[in-house]
Amino acid sequence: MVQDFRQANVLVELASLVAYHGDAFLRANSGISRSGVDAYWCASRNRLDAWSLAMKRLETTAREIAYGKPDRADRLRAEAWENIKPLIEEILASEVLTRTWAVIGCELDRRNETEDVESFVRSILVGHLEARHRLLRLVFNKLQLTEKQLRHVDQIRRRAERWTDVILGYLVSSCRVEEFSFDINRVVDFSQSLQSQQPSGEQTRSLLLVSLRSSFADGFTGKCPNPQSSEKIAEAILASFGSDIMDCTGEYQQLWEARLKQAARDTQGMIDCLAAEHN
Repeated sequence: MVQDFRQANVLVELASLVAYHGDAFLRANSGISRSGVDAYWCASRNRLDAWSLAMKRLETTAREIAYGKPDRADRLRAEAWENIKPLIEEILASEVLTRTWAVIGCELDRRNETEDVESFVRSILVGHLEARHRLLRLVFNKLQLTEKQLRHVDQIRRRAERWTDVILGYLVSSCRVEEFSFDINRVVDFSQSLQSQQPSGEQTRSLLLVSLRSSFADGFTGKCPNPQSSEKIAEAILASFGSDIMDCTGEYQQLWEARLKQAARDTQGMIDCLAAEHN
């Protein structure tokens, strides 16, 4: 089955893949695609802008709910809930990948003593956290949602935070993850559990994926407000990994295809630069 990276919950699976292969990627010293970094930043900025616009509309609705007539307020509140549910899922679930990729990017620069990646991944993470905080203020303080609806949002939030820490357990021994985790003790506990568990390796990751998919399938609408941006973000990250690190067959076959496309863009960029210098 080829993965559909346009779905927010599948981006959590990609985060687990990135973390699982993260140490090998960092040790490979094969560098990172410049155009891949740019593509990640641009697609992420586009998604952040789309989130901001969507929440601005919902904040207008919240004011209408607060000062409108009761019957109209009830209708607006029901409509707002249907509109915000996919946005909640996209922002909270995709944060797992944003944090995981920020860990890899910062560690890559630290090891290579460069400044090629960290500023970009940190900028996107800061923007994502601002969107998260704005979303939660909107949900818990402005839209006057029901207790059941608020519990649903809190469940997704807790689930995303827990899985972030679980996934970062793959990286805690090789990267500085403290500032990117929610609970560093939980990260360490999972890392220790990984080291002591049998089976190990791919079997452990397969079991983790089954649990992860089950966790994020429950209660999700399956809708994604910004599928194109999410897919481009996934492609940009996947393109950073070479075939020496990941298998280019099976469900992640498009990983190697994305890598080839990115390499072609990098090569063309080099040719254009050389031609410009020669002229």
